[in-house]
Amino acid sequence: MCLISVIIPVYNSAEYLNDCIESVISAAIPDIEIILVADGLTDESAEICRQYSAKYPCVKAYMQSGSGFSAARNHGFCHASGEYVAFFDSADYIDGKLFSDALNKLKECGADILITDFHRVSDKGSVFERVYQIQEGSLKTGRESLISFLESGTCVWNLQRYIFRREFLTSNKLRFSEAYSTAEDPEFITRALRLCQTPAFCHSPFYNYRVNYSESHTHCINVEKLRRLLRMLERAHLSLDNNDVSAMLRALLAREYIWSLPFLYELPKEERHLALRLLKNSVGLLDGADGIYSFAAKAERLLGVRIAAAIMSAAKKFNQQK
Repeated sequence: MCLISVIIPVYNSAEYLNDCIESVISAAIPDIEIILVADGLTDESAEICRQYSAKYPCVKAYMQSGSGFSAARNHGFCHASGEYVAFFDSADYIDGKLFSDALNKLKECGADILITDFHRVSDKGSVFERVYQIQEGSLKTGRESLISFLESGTCVWNLQRYIFRREFLTSNKLRFSEAYSTAEDPEFITRALRLCQTPAFCHSPFYNYRVNYSESHTHCINVEKLRRLLRMLERAHLSLDNNDVSAMLRALLAREYIWSLPFLYELPKEERHLALRLLKNSVGLLDGADGIYSFAAKAERLLGVRIAAAIMSAAKKFNQQK
């Protein structure tokens, strides 16, 4: 068993892949394995994976044919031997020293999940948003700290800020759903946080998330993607129970549904009728909406999905202009 397995699905990211792998190697963690799972490639990424696998004993490369990110992560997890597991994206990169520091803190506290802060960066790597939600200094642990984190309501679904104990994932049979290729991270994280009894939090913003690249690959909406999004949110919603953590997660899922409403007016006109039906069929996701989102939920129930979607569309445009 090694200390940590870093699992990286690789999909047509040759422009950034060297930086990603080199940044993990630069952490200089003696007991690490880097698992690259190349999926459905049409660029030079597969060759880059092979070169690193041949050069570094700690790097393992596997190939699969267009099965998607969830299948790639699950495939990598099947080969993982680390005490801990992290899931990174091949276009992103890390600060090796901060990553090593985070691991040391995780070893000290023995938590099942460690959550850290992170940066959003541009394609060129310049930091334009520091997502700092965790106080610097001491390590925070326990369910109360988890509640405080969930109350922030932002960036909870960013998988790359989490490090998991492998035994926790294995004993709870936590894998990524391969049925749909949209919103698999929120669905996975919802189940993981509901089950976690020993979460820990440290500032250590080691991860640099390349926003523009990710948006170009994931944010183009169509009615099928909306269907998959709603289905995965519903799956996450159904996995919850009646404890305090579930209540917070239910509220966050309600927010995701509410912010999906503007898609109704962003789709081609010929797809809007089906989108409207999908949104109507998923109104159960509004259960648990809190704060200002409870007003949005009431507006939808009183005025209907179409009008609520128009209101949220206007709100979205206003936020983008700020």
